[in-house]
Parts: sequence; structure tokens; C-alpha cells
Amino acid sequence: MKDQFKRLSFRFDASFLRNLTVAIGAVFMWRGIWVLADAYLFPGNPLASSIICIVVGVFFLYLPDFDERHPHF
Repeated sequence: MKDQFKRLSFRFDASFLRNLTVAIGAVFMWRGIWVLADAYLFPGNPLASSIICIVVGVFFLYLPDFDERHPHF
């Protein structure tokens, strides 16, 4: 049982730190984008602002998948 935990041990290596840095940067970037969107995109109508943000977000999530469904020959 002890050997199983040794294989699952947590290591701080360069790849982990790079991925952690990218993840934290992405969170801060999206936080800033959402704050700006709330302030400037229909500021008096939070429902419309939220719907527009959802539509734009779904579009951006679809973009990488679109290239795989329609390969370039």
C-alpha cells in the first residue's frame, strides 16, 4: 500500500510550475474581461449582458473544434 502512494507522490517540476502559471494567468485575464464586459456591454441590463457573453463564450469554445470537423486538404 505504501508503494502505491510513492508512485502518486506530488512533484514540483518545471512543467507543473509552467502549467500553474498559465492557469493563474488565464483566470486573471478572464476576470478582467468579465469585469470590462459587465461595465461596458449593456451596463444597465445584466440579463442581456450575460446572454451576449454566453453566446460569445460558446462561439470561442466552438472555434478549436470547428477546425477538426472541417479538415483542410
